[in-house]
Amino acid sequence: MGNMRLVDCLCYLTGKVFRNMLACYGPFIKDYNLTVSQLFLLLALYEKDASTPQELSSKLALNSSTLTGILDRLENKGLIKREVNTHDRRSIIITLTNQAKEIKDALWNIYEKVNGELRSALSHEEIEELYKIMTKLDLKADEMQNKT
Repeated sequence: MGNMRLVDCLCYLTGKVFRNMLACYGPFIKDYNLTVSQLFLLLALYEKDASTPQELSSKLALNSSTLTGILDRLENKGLIKREVNTHDRRSIIITLTNQAKEIKDALWNIYEKVNGELRSALSHEEIEELYKIMTKLDLKADEMQNKT
């Protein structure tokens, strides 16, 4: 066994930071009865309503079973609708309901507030460097997965 510690693992470190940052949204979205995953799915739909599950899965980096569970819960809450795709009857389109559109500004404000507060810990240059580093890691992980 090597001398590497758990805290030396990039997956451990990024996962820990990721979970900690996501938890920052909790106090702000509890009144909307949303999870962070549901919030981000709604934000993706606010950017592009009438999206396919494949588009959402790709944008949010979620597998289809995880996405389906989030969609089921949002549909049960009356925030999204699944409709037959008129261009391809074999697929569906996910659209926002009026109820979801009514809370759009509030949810975007929460997103901007939390994201802005987290970004304030870094300088503009550090943010740019972080994006470069995360992009490199993402590409390397994709490459490693495609080899297997």
